[in-house]
Formats: sequence, C-alpha cells, structure tokens
Amino acid sequence: MIFKGYSKAKYSNWLYYSPYHTLFDAGEGINTILEEKIVAVNNIILSHGHTDHYTGLINILMTKFGHYYSTGEFNDLSIYYPKNDNALIAYIQYIRDFYKLNDGQKEFNIKWVEVEAGRCYEFNTKLDTYLETFGVEHTKDVISIGYNIIERRRKLRPEFADVAPENVKKLIDEKGRDNVIYVEDKRTLTYCGDSVNAPVEKFIGTDILIHEATFLKTDDRFGQLHSTLEEAFDIAVRSKTKRLILMHISTRYKYDEIKSEVNKMIEKYATAGVIKVDYIVPGKIFEV
Repeated sequence: MIFKGYSKAKYSNWLYYSPYHTLFDAGEGINTILEEKIVAVNNIILSHGHTDHYTGLINILMTKFGHYYSTGEFNDLSIYYPKNDNALIAYIQYIRDFYKLNDGQKEFNIKWVEVEAGRCYEFNTKLDTYLETFGVEHTKDVISIGYNIIERRRKLRPEFADVAPENVKKLIDEKGRDNVIYVEDKRTLTYCGDSVNAPVEKFIGTDILIHEATFLKTDDRFGQLHSTLEEAFDIAVRSKTKRLILMHISTRYKYDEIKSEVNKMIEKYATAGVIKVDYIVPGKIFEV
C-alpha cells in the first residue's frame, strides 16, 4: 500500500500516504478502515475547518492511545492545522481538554503545529523532509491551507557525475563534502485540500498532486468554491506533475460517469505530460 483513502464530499475525506506515514485530512470513520495502521501515523495534515475533513481526529488519537496502554509504544505525532481557523481551534481544544493533553505531558509526544501560508515547518519522516505551506481559495468561514512536502536530496555535482560510487568517499575526503555534493530541494507531494484557483506557481514540478474535482462539468457548479474536473487537469498540467490524484468528487456522480469524464480529460491532455491519473470514487475505499 502506498495510498489508502476515502472521499465522500460533505461527509468524510482523508488520504493516507504510507511512505511518509502521513495522513492528509481526517474525516470521520477513518479508524474503521485503517485500523491498526493508524498506530504508524506520524503526521496529520489538516487543510481547513469543515467537518468532513477533521472529525475523525479524536478516534485516531483513541486508537493510538489504546495501543500505548497495551504496549507502552507511542509513535511521535505532529498535527498541522491552519492558524486562526476557529472551528479547528475549538475542536482541538476539546480534544486536548478531554484527553488532558497538556503541553508538559510525558506519555505522548504530540506536537500541535499552527501553520500559516508561505512558511516552512519541520516534518517527521525517515527522509530529510520539510513542509511548505501556501494559501488556497475556499469558503469565507474557514482558513484553507495547501501543503508541499519537500525532500532535501543530496546529489553529486555535475562535474563528478561519472565518478564510480566506490570512489565518492575518497573524492569527498580530497575536495571536501560541499565541493562534491549539493542539496536539491524536491517537491515530492502537494495537497491542495478543497480549493479553486490553486496557485500553481507554489507547486511547480511536484511529483504527486492531490487535488479536488468536485464537479465533473462546469455547468454543475452554482457559485460553490470547488474545482471542476477540467480545472484540476489544467492545474496538474501547468504544475508539470507526474501523478494526479483526484478526490472530493460529488456524490451526484456514479462510477461510470466519473470514469467516462476522467477518460475524456486524459485523452484531451494526452500530449501535455500528465503521466498517471487516479481518482477516488465517492463512498468507495481507495488503495494503490
């Protein structure tokens, strides 16, 4: 499993990415599907304070705490959420009060990280990564944040590209590490949450783009601040992503219609560089 998720607009939305042990949003019912896999979650990224994106958080913590009381083990956990989003602040405060999760508590290493657009934050993975945030346009009652996960990748400088791997250490000893190796910051995954007009310039070159596609057709949108399928594809093409994952598709659409419309877009943009497209059917468990 690389991805596992569920997306039913207005009810529950979440997507788990196992290589980073990271959960994007936390809609209700998540622990009934992930079960003990929740124990391994190190990061929870919340995009905004609409209930279909966060009400599963309390049950995630219940599962992790239950594992701790059975085994004495608790994986460090960072929870990222938009600063000044009133709904999330109230819900998180309720959880902290209910479980008595004071800042000085020793049993559980939980970091509650308020995020703002245009900032970078520490990120807990086995690789050298950090989190980069950007603002997205959604409804006025919430503050919506998009996220990039960025890996710091160490590479040989071009002039040493032909050096055999077994000789690299000797080269570093002779010339110094900084003269042989450089660090490249690579956007590996982008999550836009619910949004329209996502700022493509903030995630150019990302490997994986997770984007909503609430409406299959433009005529189905009546003033709601959600994206259409074509807008999602257009953003994917302009960002030069390698993989597009579509979620938050409206429940008004059935599987055959979704498949047909997605295939039309794949054909339309076939020469534009989108390598792979996946979509989450409303109400169905998604896994790749």
